Amino acid sequence: MKKWTVLLIIVLALLVSGCGITTPKSNINIGNNNGVVKNVESVVYDYIKALNKLDWDEVKSYCIIDSEAYIDTLTMQGEIESTVGKLTWHWKIDITDTIVDEPLAEVHFNFNVKIKVTRVSGGYDRFEVTKEDAVFHLKKSAWGIWLIYDSYLHWEEE
Repeated sequence: MKKWTVLLIIVLALLVSGCGITTPKSNINIGNNNGVVKNVESVVYDYIKALNKLDWDEVKSYCIIDSEAYIDTLTMQGEIESTVGKLTWHWKIDITDTIVDEPLAEVHFNFNVKIKVTRVSGGYDRFEVTKEDAVFHLKKSAWGIWLIYDSYLHWEEE
């Protein structure tokens, strides 16, 4: 039962996303301003940094309220806070493509996350997850701020 709870938390985390920081290999964005690409990608990097710190208020601040990404974040936060004694993780991402067609954008990336879950009852589990071609979907708000509204993350446990 405990392993399934941990696995559920991991799945929820991957549905939302979050990560460590690596330098992107390419910024592919034909016909769009490179400054816009950097703004879009910075939202993804900042979201990942906040998720690594488990700073839920900051994580949610990078999502459109009531979007799939926001709801998934709330669900993940609730699961982690109610079932896990202590969670530490470190996400690393490598952005492979950024497509901007304002007011929408997609950031494609590969990721790796190392997870350690310390159970309330004692003991711990370690997991490592790697995924290629994950996607965050972003939308530019009326105030000109890029926010995450959805993600496509499927993973395999190593």
